[in-house]
Amino acid sequence: SPQDDLFAMADEAARLKRQVQELEDQRQAEANLASEREIQLQNRIALLSLDMSKSRDEHEQYIKLLETEKIEQEKTIQQLKEEIEWTKESHPKLNSNQVKVITPVVNHRSMSMLLTKPFQKREGLPQRQTIVGPIKEGYLVKQGEVFRTWRKRWCVLKGQPTPALYYFADNKAQDPKGDVQLVGCVAQRADKDVNKQFVFGIYDTKGSRRTFYFQTTSEVLCAEWIKTINDLIN
Repeated sequence: SPQDDLFAMADEAARLKRQVQELEDQRQAEANLASEREIQLQNRIALLSLDMSKSRDEHEQYIKLLETEKIEQEKTIQQLKEEIEWTKESHPKLNSNQVKVITPVVNHRSMSMLLTKPFQKREGLPQRQTIVGPIKEGYLVKQGEVFRTWRKRWCVLKGQPTPALYYFADNKAQDPKGDVQLVGCVAQRADKDVNKQFVFGIYDTKGSRRTFYFQTTSEVLCAEWIKTINDLIN
């Protein structure tokens, strides 16, 4: 009958309307998901760009550091030659084998120390593989004790049984070049002490031991090393 046809048409219209609404809801959900994925992708790209920029800046800073160090080395080579000539004149009994060219020196006292006290290998330091659970490790540029040269060293910070910082020739070396026992010490910024950027010093609070100076490649790394060392000591 016509009335039944009208009801059937109304039901069909309602069904089609529901289908249209479902399709619209599905389309909106897919659009929202696509928008979220786009935002996530943009955030990942931004973070990646930031990391790349940071790595590039740190690399450029380190290259500048090396270039500056090279210039300083060239200047001190001439000073070394003058020191050797002075030593030969002041100690005429020394033969040529006793005067070794080691770059660079700071003053006549440094040369005299080398002539009267030869270098000795440090004994009793643990091999790197025996240092369990290092708290922090990475490359730092360390100032020498007698000759004030700056050398890139792989540094390993440990807490047990006593807090100490060991430094190696590189990240593959097993035998330490030396160590800094941290009990009774404090780490502080030391840029002004050595006229360099991003440097921290490890100072004996009683002043009875030498100060160790280490240079990082950025403000952030310098602050991280200082905080980690002081937290370990305290």
